[in-house]
Amino acid sequence: MNKALTISAFCLSLAVHAQPALVPWPQSMERHEGVFALQLVDIQEGEGAQGWGAMLRTDLSALGALARTTNEVLRSVRFESDGKLGEEGYVFVVEPGQVTIAAGGRQGALY
Repeated sequence: MNKALTISAFCLSLAVHAQPALVPWPQSMERHEGVFALQLVDIQEGEGAQGWGAMLRTDLSALGALARTTNEVLRSVRFESDGKLGEEGYVFVVEPGQVTIAAGGRQGALY
């Protein structure tokens, strides 16, 4: 009995960890194969999105993942303002060398 319980708990933990940690959960999501490694990342903020990447910049810096010079940059995360999305709305696209986060406002960018 204990062995079955252990196996069930292990399988459940795999299923839970397979889901991305997104809060709030998006209305829709399309998953593809691939990995975006947080290593030597540059944070960019488009017009209307100034300051939106501050928390991410701080977190990546603490992890040693933030690029220190433009010569080191391997990947980028770009924040963009999109007035068509509500204040809390966001869309993000992950590509091999860049993540683009479009949000209707600061709160959406935080999500």
